Order: sequence, then structure tokens, then C-alpha cells
Amino acid sequence: MTEIRYSKGKNFKLEISGHCGFSLDGKDIVCSAVSILVETLVNRLEDLPESQFKKPIKIEKTAGQLYIKASPKSEINEQIEHWFDLIVYGLKLVAYNYPDYVKFI
Repeated sequence: MTEIRYSKGKNFKLEISGHCGFSLDGKDIVCSAVSILVETLVNRLEDLPESQFKKPIKIEKTAGQLYIKASPKSEINEQIEHWFDLIVYGLKLVAYNYPDYVKFI
């Protein structure tokens, strides 16, 4: 089961832990969906200059774990919020369609 936590305010935080377990490694379409959504966000955030953030973006990836924390400056806060919300919307669609494998907590 993959568990997802999302919070926003002064900071945007996304934490994903666990393995979906829908199928074997390399054939798990649920895991693939979660991964591509999250990697899209990570890559987009990493494309921005550090000067756009109050603190450096924190991205921690390990097997079965991902943690993102971003503290954007006010000039780009709305844009970053939109990116996070869009990715979280996609993750919620995956959780809705595969509730035995992905959940928000």
C-alpha cells in the first residue's frame, strides 16, 4: 500500500511511502502512475533557480519513500501551489481508482 500525505501553507510538503503492490516490480501500473506524477513535480521544481525559494527545496528519495518540501518566495507561490495541486489531483485519481493500493492519510 502506498500512503500519501500532502500539506500546504507557508510550505508545500508531499510525502509518499510504501509500495503499491498491484503487480510485480516492473509491471505495476499503479506504481508507475504514482511515480510519473511525482517525478514530473520533482523535475519541474529542480528546473527552477534556488533564488526563487526562501530555503533550498528538500527532496529525499529512497526505496519506497519520497519527501518533498518547498518554500517558494511570494512571487511564485501561486505557481508552485498550482503545480503541487495538479500533481496531487492526479494522485487522488489514482487513489480513487485503486483504493486497495494507494491512499491519502
